[in-house]
Amino acid sequence: MVADLNIHEVCERVRAVIMAEYPNGLLIDRDYDASVPEFRGDREQLIQALLNVVRNAAQALKPRMAAGDAVVQLRTRWPSRSP
Repeated sequence: MVADLNIHEVCERVRAVIMAEYPNGLLIDRDYDASVPEFRGDREQLIQALLNVVRNAAQALKPRMAAGDAVVQLRTRWPSRSP
C-alpha cells in the first residue's frame, strides 16, 4: 500500500526489531537528517528491505558482537541544493 511515510519511523521500526533479535553486543548508531521530507512509498516493503540489509550486517558482525564492539549505523541524508 503506497502512502506518505517518514524514513525515520521506518528506521526506528527496523532498529527495534534488530535490537530484539540481537540484545547483546550490537549497537545501532542513529544519524538522522531531520530535513529529510516524507515521501510516498510502501512502508511495509521498505521496512522489509531495510530489515534484510541490517540483518545481513548483524550476521556479518557476529564475531564483533562476541567482542562487544559491533556497530551498525543507520544514516539518512537529504542532498543540499547549493546554487
